[in-house]
Amino acid sequence: MRVAVLEQNMQNDWQTQPRLQSNWAIVTRWSEQTRYQHHITQATAQVLYEAVTENQTGVLSWLKKFM
Repeated sequence: MRVAVLEQNMQNDWQTQPRLQSNWAIVTRWSEQTRYQHHITQATAQVLYEAVTENQTGVLSWLKKFM
């Protein structure tokens, strides 16, 4: 049930915060295998970092609301 509530909240927040949806897409494209790829540029890593840590629309900020 909790997962369903989170998913509904996510869908609602994506409607009002398109940047959150964009950040979520960036983060979900990464995996533990991506971490070890040597061709990742600093710019690409910076985009991931910002998608996770942005104050209002970062994935981590959004997840912390439910902890």
